[in-house]
Amino acid sequence: MASPNGQGDTLTIQAAEFQRLQSQLIDLRTTNYQLKEEQQKQASEIDQLNDELQTKGRELDKANKVLHRSKKAKLCLELCHSSLTCNLSLSSPIYILVSLPKLVNIPKKF
Repeated sequence: MASPNGQGDTLTIQAAEFQRLQSQLIDLRTTNYQLKEEQQKQASEIDQLNDELQTKGRELDKANKVLHRSKKAKLCLELCHSSLTCNLSLSSPIYILVSLPKLVNIPKKF
């Protein structure tokens, strides 16, 4: 089917080349579509993980505040206990007898 001037073979090759390019274009578009879908899925997953991270961060902050308050409460209880112990020991008769000469400046010779 070649023409006498040789144009027929060139047109056949060009048509085959066009078909190959057309097929390549379809493959590239399909790949692009699949990649966009994957990108959207990953972006959605990233958003979900960021939300979870923020939630966990807030929970951690709350737990740290509770722990800090708990440590303060424990320290307060220890100080109260220590104060009570000191007050009891200061008001004991033995402490008063030992401390009284120092407080009143009683001479050592009676």
